Amino acid sequence: MKRKGQEEMMGFVIIVVLVVIIGLVFLGFSLHKKTKSIEPQQMQIEDLLQSMLIYTTDCQIDNEMLNVRELIRECNQYPSKTCFDNTLVCSKLEKTFGQILNNTLGQSVGAIENAFVHGYSLEINASQSMLIETGELSGNYFSAFVPVPISAYSDNAEITLKCYYG
Repeated sequence: MKRKGQEEMMGFVIIVVLVVIIGLVFLGFSLHKKTKSIEPQQMQIEDLLQSMLIYTTDCQIDNEMLNVRELIRECNQYPSKTCFDNTLVCSKLEKTFGQILNNTLGQSVGAIENAFVHGYSLEINASQSMLIETGELSGNYFSAFVPVPISAYSDNAEITLKCYYG
């Protein structure tokens, strides 16, 4: 009689151990799935930067509407040049970049702080440098870099977009 009770207790312990092991396996899988991969966001930010460069602005010079890439060239070669509406090309470039970033990544600091990306920084390194920053610029970040040829006789403009998260 005593032996039968011991066998039942041993069976109960084995069942409990199996349930705990299965529970730990499921817990491990559920925690593993919650981590977000940065790679898709990295590719999206590169696509965003490439798309920004072909965006047609409202800057008209010689009866032609310039895209952002052409506006960068004009700003670096002829910074005092104006668009048809008498706005400086560099001012138009900064305004256009600001509008695109606000529309895609967030319009205010409060809006982007509650999102996955809580800050961003766009920097153009060229003869006419530019820096546009919004939000909290600390922690981890992913970035995209694009060189833009200015002319055959000068260095490229280097555009870097950093998006901060975490």
